[in-house]
Amino acid sequence: MSVKVLQRLALVLGVFVALGCSDTETTTSAPPVVTTTAEAHLCDAGDEAFVKRVIPLMWGRKAGSIREVAVLLQILQGSDRPTLIQRMARSPEYLQRWWYFFQDALAVNRASKRSNALCYQTPLLPMVTPDLAIHVRDSDPNDTSYASPWNMADVMLSALMLDDLSPLYLAELFGQQGTVVVPLDEPYEEHVNRKNYAAIFQKSYLHRRMECMACHNSNFSVTGSDDPALDRTWEIPGYFEQAIFGDHTGRAVEDLRPFFRSGGLLTLEEIPHEEGPSEWNLAPGRAPWGIAMDCGHYVDENSIETDPLEATGFFINDYGDTANIWHLEASLREGFDALRDGTLDAPDPSAPLELDGAESFAHLVSVNIADQVWEEATGARLTIGNYFPRNQEQRDILMGLTQALVDNEFSLVALLVATTTHPLFNQAPPAVCDADTAYPLPPVFDPYTVDYDDPSLRGNGVGDTVRRLPTRTLVWSVTHAMRWTPVPDFFGFGEGYKLPPAGAFLRDIGAYLKDTSTGFSGIDFRSALAWETAYGACTDPKLEGDQGPIAHDESDWVTQIVSQATDAHTLEDGVRALKDRLLTDPTLDAPEERSLLEALIGVPLNTPITNNPGAKTALRRACAAFVASPQFLLEGDAGPDRVGTAAGLVVTGTSFEDYCKGMESVLFEPGELSCGEDALTLTLQLD
Repeated sequence: MSVKVLQRLALVLGVFVALGCSDTETTTSAPPVVTTTAEAHLCDAGDEAFVKRVIPLMWGRKAGSIREVAVLLQILQGSDRPTLIQRMARSPEYLQRWWYFFQDALAVNRASKRSNALCYQTPLLPMVTPDLAIHVRDSDPNDTSYASPWNMADVMLSALMLDDLSPLYLAELFGQQGTVVVPLDEPYEEHVNRKNYAAIFQKSYLHRRMECMACHNSNFSVTGSDDPALDRTWEIPGYFEQAIFGDHTGRAVEDLRPFFRSGGLLTLEEIPHEEGPSEWNLAPGRAPWGIAMDCGHYVDENSIETDPLEATGFFINDYGDTANIWHLEASLREGFDALRDGTLDAPDPSAPLELDGAESFAHLVSVNIADQVWEEATGARLTIGNYFPRNQEQRDILMGLTQALVDNEFSLVALLVATTTHPLFNQAPPAVCDADTAYPLPPVFDPYTVDYDDPSLRGNGVGDTVRRLPTRTLVWSVTHAMRWTPVPDFFGFGEGYKLPPAGAFLRDIGAYLKDTSTGFSGIDFRSALAWETAYGACTDPKLEGDQGPIAHDESDWVTQIVSQATDAHTLEDGVRALKDRLLTDPTLDAPEERSLLEALIGVPLNTPITNNPGAKTALRRACAAFVASPQFLLEGDAGPDRVGTAAGLVVTGTSFEDYCKGMESVLFEPGELSCGEDALTLTLQLD
């Protein structure tokens, strides 16, 4: 590595340190009702910190300005936190963000043979409405009466609009199986396909694995104990595995695989030609609920023949050699319907842990959803590698979140309200709370700290919540902030990004892509280099054919800053506008921050922007430092309160009033919100 590169790295790292040195007091508000065993140590970080945290969670991107934060803060102060979450869920950004999330949660491949972009990448319906999800939820899959062509992208978005996740999980059973498209004739390939799909089902639906149940199940665990102080497996009460698999320890995984057969199930057949494209022959059958042909076409459930591999299947019931995906859908539908009253009924009051199989199936799916959403919000699951919580706090939180989901008829919004209003979601640093220890929190984020020899280290701290933002949130945050188009759709490996070899970008920064490239959430040397290669010049990294980088149009953020600057604006004003846009902080108050930035951009900050041909280059250098900084890449510490801080230069369309009016038209009914220059008036009837 050259001396010049080392100097540059040292300089940029210096800027990172300087950006985080401000010590502004954080305003705190009264915390919600505490529901953990560490009541005395919980300390809410305040409403501004809450808003900064929920924007990436709800909309899949960082805040676009401290003024956007200010608008949401005033909405919150005029209502409450649940209301803010409910209103944010009305945004189209919410639909896009959680559509991407559930594609990952359900292991939708974005690359390779199993990606099936025709079914998942682009909706077929002209607009999103709840109607399709209602059709899937309330109709038998043999009902193909829905008039318009639709695919899995449509039903995912429709389920989010309806705010009921059950149709999404019902339809995905067929959507996933339909990625095979045509039945596999070669027995070995069919066997491998069943093995893969059964593994995905166990992970995406049940959060269980057959291989682990002998040692860890809802009745017994080798890490359990009658002594709560020594107990390391805290099960949700109920014999779920016994109800589903017929035994606490599960059963041979071979009994699950026949449900994912393609032979004798899929009806589409390719007829190749020596010249020209192949033809497709469609045998009589069903497209469940009328789904598009690209998502799979199936033999009618009453016409399923015996398994071509002569395998037999068991899941809740013994289906013998006709086991198939229709049976799983019927069981999950029965379970969802049974749980809509919010209870998990035991058939015999004298045996409260003996559960119904279909209800247990739907309940485990609900637990898995709650666990995954908590992880998306905090960076840590409430279960460990054995698929169970390790302590009582994790178990109790997981049960509470699951109950919120089920009680509200599988509402993602209700689950997000329960997640974001949990007191552990918005914790302040110990110094702000006058805590007597750096680790005052229960061991929810890192449950293994209880085993430390030093008792003072056995709790968790706010540092345990610091993590890199999810990959898609990071990419969308840069794209949104810099106003680059087109929006990345995340199918493929990131083709079009200027990375050698072509198509490696999303893989290298940790996005889920396929079954064998499941992504990661940390930062390593390779991902750091990939990020710098893509965004190190703060220019749009997407390529346009053989023409090189896409030319920046007038919407590019740096271009906007330069074009809107007046003779009174200096590079400091431009840098502050960039820092506000990317880090929600328009200040340059940290020690040595100015001198480090001047060294980075190569000119004094008091240099005028207008009539300065080097202004864009200087601003892009500062931008590159900001997008590679911990403040941009990480979340967990919302930083100091900055609402009310003036920016150096306010780009058109990003004033307080602009943000307010944008939310007025999307998040509120007429008359509920009126916007002023720096304040809003809210008229809401709270529940």
